[in-house]
Amino acid sequence: MKDLIGRSGTLVARGLGTKLSLVIALIVVVSVGAMSILAVSASRRSLRDQALAGNLTAATLTARAMDQYLTDAAAIMREVPGRPRFNADVRAGNWEDVTQVLGNFLTHFTQFDYVAVLDPRGILRARVPHASTIGQDFSFRDFFQEAVKTRSLFISDVYTSQAAQRPVVALAAPVFEGRDTIIGVLVGALDLRALSDVVSAASKDDGAQLILIDRRGALVARSNGTRSELRDEVAARPLIEAARTGMAGTMTFNDPQTSQPLLGAHVPIARLGWSVIAAKPVEVALAPADRLTIGLIATGALCASLAVVIGWRLARALTNPLTRLASATDRVAAGDFDVRVAIEGQDEVATLAASFNHMAEQLLTSYHGLERKTVEVEAINEELVREVSERRRVEAEVSRLNESLREQLVEVERAQTQLIQTEKLATMGSLLAGVAHELNNPLSVLLGQATLLMNSAKDKALVDRSEKIMTAAQRCARVVRNFLALARKQTPERRSLHVNSVVQEAAELLAYELRTGNVEVVLTLAEDLPSVEGDPHRLHQVILNLMSNAAYAMRRAPGPRRLAITTRAIDDRRRVQVVVADSGPGIPREIRAKVFEPFFTTKPEGEGTGLGLPLCKGVVEEHGGTISLVSESGQGATFVIELPAEAAGSAPLERERSQPAGPTAILVIDDEAEITTILAELLQQDGHHVDTADDGAVALEMLERSAYAYDLVISDTNMPRLDGIDFFRRAIEVQPRLAQRVIFLTGDTLSDDKLKFLQRLHVPVLAKPFDLEEVRRVVREALAR
Repeated sequence: MKDLIGRSGTLVARGLGTKLSLVIALIVVVSVGAMSILAVSASRRSLRDQALAGNLTAATLTARAMDQYLTDAAAIMREVPGRPRFNADVRAGNWEDVTQVLGNFLTHFTQFDYVAVLDPRGILRARVPHASTIGQDFSFRDFFQEAVKTRSLFISDVYTSQAAQRPVVALAAPVFEGRDTIIGVLVGALDLRALSDVVSAASKDDGAQLILIDRRGALVARSNGTRSELRDEVAARPLIEAARTGMAGTMTFNDPQTSQPLLGAHVPIARLGWSVIAAKPVEVALAPADRLTIGLIATGALCASLAVVIGWRLARALTNPLTRLASATDRVAAGDFDVRVAIEGQDEVATLAASFNHMAEQLLTSYHGLERKTVEVEAINEELVREVSERRRVEAEVSRLNESLREQLVEVERAQTQLIQTEKLATMGSLLAGVAHELNNPLSVLLGQATLLMNSAKDKALVDRSEKIMTAAQRCARVVRNFLALARKQTPERRSLHVNSVVQEAAELLAYELRTGNVEVVLTLAEDLPSVEGDPHRLHQVILNLMSNAAYAMRRAPGPRRLAITTRAIDDRRRVQVVVADSGPGIPREIRAKVFEPFFTTKPEGEGTGLGLPLCKGVVEEHGGTISLVSESGQGATFVIELPAEAAGSAPLERERSQPAGPTAILVIDDEAEITTILAELLQQDGHHVDTADDGAVALEMLERSAYAYDLVISDTNMPRLDGIDFFRRAIEVQPRLAQRVIFLTGDTLSDDKLKFLQRLHVPVLAKPFDLEEVRRVVREALAR
């Protein structure tokens, strides 16, 4: 079925109609607009010139009135000193009579705020009103100095009267004896409110403003009645600056305070050095031009509207046939090949319509053939899609299984590597713990004997030898504690400690390794560093780990190799900071955020577990602190540790030499005879009765058959037959008072069960090798319970 189109959409009509209408409207608007602009421009220039001329006339008339006003006031001030009676009273110093004259003066001349008489030295002798200032010195005032200097009337700049608190100008006239000798100065303060009234009366209309300024640019009066002494604010105005040149003129400017454009004129008052300013807002002066502009705009809008209507009608007549043809084209594009266009005539549009109808017929024929081919191709495509989809599904499943297998293999290899490393660490830990246990007991004997020898020796050489033995033994003890720390076998503890000591011990332990690696170690330790509360062995492990990582990082770095450790107090001594910085290759930005993640390491397989820095972070945070990394690739790495300082009032790290406790009965238990001997000798020196036993079973028998109760028991934790913990459980059944009177000794490590048991008891634990002074302190505290 063929559809003949007689009417269509308006797409073409809209396009051509709009363009034609806009062209006609544009021509009209441009023509009317150009004429309007010329007319408004000429009107604005004329109005501006008229406003400037009017301002100049108003300012000139006002200047003459101002000059006459001030001239009259000056004449009054010159006349009074010449009065014989007044002159005689001033010369004779009859100030009461002078005051009466001044009062009469103010009664007749109310434009003055006050009048006064100064003597030749500038001392105030008479004043009306406000006589309270009589006797004050005014010789420093400019009106007095200028009147005496010029020997004539002087008009001052504007200032604020302290008595009346309003702006005034002083008129000062010298009082002569004869023709040459000045016997006083008559001063009158002229109230400027009268000038404001004169200026306001001279104002032409509400849109203009008249301003009177003095020689400094200070505001004297303005037409709206306001006054100001803010010279900097007033003098900043361009018109006032132009007026201070002393010449008449006009100008256009913007008020700096309001940004309002103004038309101004200025006229000087030559005799006084003052100026009158007339200013009118541009918007007021050009208001008629603005009204003309509005009328022209309305006219132009009306003309443009008429042009649009005319253009639209012409466009519709020209574009209707094209509109129908365009609508038919859209339907063909949408798949409607039965559409036809019926346009009468013999013009080009009719020929185009015939060609369009022939094209539509051909397209319909081709379309039917294409539909048949399309059905066949679609059937083939559906089969291909099914086969391709099945193949892709199989390939995706195989790829997923391969990826899962690869990830599992990688995870197995990593777990296997970690297991091997963990077993190595466990083996090393057990070895170090065993070595430490074997060394702690003889070191305790060595330290104890050296201390006893040093305390009992009389010969200085023997004392020196004892000190050297003790220093060497203490160094060995620190090495043992480092072994335990490395093996993670040290008993956790919390006590007051000095971070500098922890750093020094770690540096001493790695001194040989760093020295052979050509690494320069620089320790900058603050002397007045506050103490912190924590586990010295775990913090030692943190510093040791950071130093070892730095040494490893600098192995392949070019010289010089430098490891710097700095300690300082920060945040008003509320925190302690430790900075470990190396000159190694640094840590790249892309892995910097991962260094504290467990099992992340940049070391080759078998050389690192990836647990060092995460453990350091855990230990620091466990102590209430923070650890952070600052590093740039190629510029070394810096680790910053911050720990909370110990609260004020805590016990200091350095303790005084312990004072012996009072005489008591003490039982010492240890399977090392030398240790019991040393402890017994030390305690006997302090006046205690001491019994010893070589294991817990013997000690228990002594408790059961003893004729007296022991005040304190010092027991090793690891002993044959009956260890210290089992002895304690049975001993408190025999003597319950010993529940808080026990001190335990340990030479290596404690099991988790023993550690939890001791923590519940809250009893002291002394680690071997021990300091005899520490033993004395702990004994005294235990006996004080």
